[in-house]
Amino acid sequence: MKNCCSWLPEATAIAGVAIGAGVAFKGWPNVEGQTWAAWVQAVGSVGAILVAVWVAHDQHRKAEARALQQEAQELRNFLSGVREELRVHWEIYQEQVGNDLDVHKEGMPFLNWWPLPVQPFKFYRAGIEKIGKLKSDGLRRELIRVNVVVEGLLATYQTHNSLLDAYQNRATALRESESEPNRHAAQEAEDELIQYSKSLLDHHRQAKRDVSNVDALISSELK
Repeated sequence: MKNCCSWLPEATAIAGVAIGAGVAFKGWPNVEGQTWAAWVQAVGSVGAILVAVWVAHDQHRKAEARALQQEAQELRNFLSGVREELRVHWEIYQEQVGNDLDVHKEGMPFLNWWPLPVQPFKFYRAGIEKIGKLKSDGLRRELIRVNVVVEGLLATYQTHNSLLDAYQNRATALRESESEPNRHAAQEAEDELIQYSKSLLDHHRQAKRDVSNVDALISSELK
């Protein structure tokens, strides 16, 4: 309240100067006549104007404060929602396939076929314009980064599913007919799957680090 009223002394001084100038120009009014009443009315009008200006200024200041408070709360809600959404998606991913990737040995084909989620991170996408309002440049950057990395992991796994399908089809063909062409095709598919399994594992590890990092950053921001 003290800050919002800091202009009142100056405004009062200006009003006082205006009244003093009037007094100097016309002299003190006749206290027994109508002139004195006019002066009292003039002073009262100046006071009313000052009060009206102060009330309008104070209401504007309070409205701005409420708007800032509401925006801050919306950002907190957005970050909290993004964190919970990320946690739920990652928990499900780990249960379905991530835990197996954690213990997968390099140099071996990863044989888990995973049905990719359809349009994940709906909460993040719905409030993506709020990212630009975050004060922390680091948090903003990491939120964008983790989204890119996870999207990359999903794209990598989609390709892995296709390679796994091809490998299993060629392995089935080899079991049905152990011809040299089938044996060569099955070995080629296995080699390609082994090579891509390493890329999948690398993407998995990177996403796991970034998800953990963003979770910690958001939790710190919400304290």
